Amino acid sequence: MFSEDVSAALVESEPAQKYKNVIVAHAGPSNEMNYNAIDALLEREKQNNKNENWSKLDKTVKTQKLHGFAEKYGRDNGLPAKDIKLLKHFFSECLEKNKLQKTKDVTYDKETKEITSIPALHFNSTSKNFTLKIIDAKRVSTLKSLTPKRIEEKLVEK
Repeated sequence: MFSEDVSAALVESEPAQKYKNVIVAHAGPSNEMNYNAIDALLEREKQNNKNENWSKLDKTVKTQKLHGFAEKYGRDNGLPAKDIKLLKHFFSECLEKNKLQKTKDVTYDKETKEITSIPALHFNSTSKNFTLKIIDAKRVSTLKSLTPKRIEEKLVEK
């Protein structure tokens, strides 16, 4: 019972501990000033997070960027709205399956904060389906990595 009270008190004091340095550094006449300083700090941190590489972006930001790219890709290639919606759904599934996580999977421009291209993206016009083709030439077949099959010749005695 005593340990539950102590752990509950620790959980309640965690936010105060997290912002303790900010509150002490910006000690002002009122608590409202402290909260404004915290809000400004969080806003700066949020802006800095948006200037990250593709691999370091948050999942929600990646989803927004991919949906924006889907709109641009659809306009450039003259796709109907149904195919653009299909592409957005495809991108969402790819993020769920961790397909578009690496920097080489997506060409992302940090200055403009836009996706310029996705090299592996292909559209099959007959089946109206999007796919990601593996372009990596460094992959070696597993069959080539295995030891060769040993063929023993049997000597025939005459």
